Amino acid sequence: MPLDRYKNPCPGGYQIHVGDMPVAGTLGARVMWGVPVKDVVITAGHVVNNPNASVFQPGGFGAAGEVHRIGRVAERSARRTYRNVAAFVGSLDDSPESRISCHYDFASIDVANYPTETSYRIPEINEADHPLDIRDPREGEWVQWLGMSTGIVRKGQVKDVSFWMPRSLDPTNVVNEQFFSVYPLTLIEVQGNMPTREGDSGAAVVAVTDRNIVGVHCFGATNRSGKPFTVASGIPAPQALTNGTSSISFEEVNRWIARTKAWRDS
Repeated sequence: MPLDRYKNPCPGGYQIHVGDMPVAGTLGARVMWGVPVKDVVITAGHVVNNPNASVFQPGGFGAAGEVHRIGRVAERSARRTYRNVAAFVGSLDDSPESRISCHYDFASIDVANYPTETSYRIPEINEADHPLDIRDPREGEWVQWLGMSTGIVRKGQVKDVSFWMPRSLDPTNVVNEQFFSVYPLTLIEVQGNMPTREGDSGAAVVAVTDRNIVGVHCFGATNRSGKPFTVASGIPAPQALTNGTSSISFEEVNRWIARTKAWRDS
């Protein structure tokens, strides 16, 4: 069942929402991160919006006494949006600077003023109340995650650590739909036949072998044969957030599109 209820202290895997965003996501994990290193909660960048916005658990917009604030948005990875995927792809004649792909889909939430509202636990993944370490993902390793919509721990195998895929920033906004591109992403083939669900974004992706966090879930779907996959963003070094974009050539974009299409058609 979905983990969309109030839980105090709130562990990883449970629902959070930000005061200025219409969609909910998942509290990934409480970790030590930043410069200087500090206590933060990590989630996907598209789950949050403006820095300093309040982050709540369910009930944050309810009756008096139900304001379950866990912290405020501290930092979010750089992002440029496009009207549609074609606007990003462009043409051979466009300059590379017109195609900017984010390096991450990541955000941190400052919990210093609310130290008892969250815990380091992720049910069935990290049962001890201490933070997990962070590292880069490795191709071929098995990973696990807990998303609030799915509500159970899922497992999968890393198939690609340099994957690309555009995604809609807010699929509910059909009038002003916006897309953004992230590269490199981690492609994970999900064990079983159940895909991840909308709202699982932000879940911490944890390596099975050493229980290090290797990313945050940011997208899920199925390929043409019905095999589910999950796409995760890496977790940046703090200084990378301010320069997390790069100019992409038309040839590189077409190579990414071909790899993405090959996977989805497999």
